[in-house]
Amino acid sequence: MLQDLRNARALGDAHEARGLPLDRSLLYAAILLHDCLKRFVYAFDANYTLHKSEDPFIARNEDHHSWVLRELAARGADEEIILATAAMHGLDDVSLAQGVKPLAVVNHYLDIGLTGLTMRAEDVRAEHAIGFLADSDWPWSGRAQQRTRELAGAMAPHCGVPAGYMHLYLGSRFSFEHVDGLLLQMGRELAMARLLESMETER
Repeated sequence: MLQDLRNARALGDAHEARGLPLDRSLLYAAILLHDCLKRFVYAFDANYTLHKSEDPFIARNEDHHSWVLRELAARGADEEIILATAAMHGLDDVSLAQGVKPLAVVNHYLDIGLTGLTMRAEDVRAEHAIGFLADSDWPWSGRAQQRTRELAGAMAPHCGVPAGYMHLYLGSRFSFEHVDGLLLQMGRELAMARLLESMETER
């Protein structure tokens, strides 16, 4: 979430530097709302391992994305914030046998979220595109989480904690992306030494 907000702020700065208008309140609200129901589908076990309880094929029927949209619609939220929140989940077109279906992903979410709304090409705003891009770092950040998990397994015995706890600590204290950067620049042993030194200094 914080990374999304940082990404959006940087993209928003670049957008406004071109003299283009931007509703940052709408942009940031959509970012804060779009994944807020994840807390109901993820849980940590006794070993600090994260488990997901929703449909493994995300969004086939319903998921935390559609639940947010359903909740917003049920509470009478205006169309502007519902569309901006839905756009966070994908402005992608989908290629089907019968041709390209524009905005297929966002409209699927609007449909299974029971919003009664449809996004058309003319509805897409800068806030939608920036929000979507701000949340689209998963192919990179997800891999950073995996590499951090591998490092956490090596660091955990040094700290006397479970590997799952070490993984969460590294991600929350330093960020997965920062740890991944250290691994790429320094290699595992030097990155581990640097992080352990930083942790010791903070005691």
